[in-house]
Amino acid sequence: LLAQDFSNDDVEVIIEAGSYLPTYVDSDTLNGSALEESIYRIAQEALNNAIKHAHARQVAIRLDNSKQKGLCLSVKDDGVGFVTVTGEAKEESEEGGFGMKTMRERAEALGGFMRVISAPQKGTTVEVTIPFKDVEL
Repeated sequence: LLAQDFSNDDVEVIIEAGSYLPTYVDSDTLNGSALEESIYRIAQEALNNAIKHAHARQVAIRLDNSKQKGLCLSVKDDGVGFVTVTGEAKEESEEGGFGMKTMRERAEALGGFMRVISAPQKGTTVEVTIPFKDVEL
């Protein structure tokens, strides 16, 4: 539904989630629905930024937990990009408000981290990694 909300004639949203399965995260206080809500909100904000600020024409969302490192969300756009300082996006601006800060806080609340990769005219990738909880398989 999120992709449908943002897709229109000028923007293509691609979802790759074939390898996503329910997972354990490194937090005893969060249940599965809280994890899903936070990941959804991070993806929603990244999509909003890609369309509103980056003027992206294509956005790819990838959700994967097939690797041993944890749950990985990636939102990559082909927009105008911007200059980052060591993977940190500017937390607030006249246009974007506190979107980046809020996404980072959501990731950290899940015991994870967020990384932003961008360059002018090269698009932007927002990557969120949430570590798996140690469990016996």
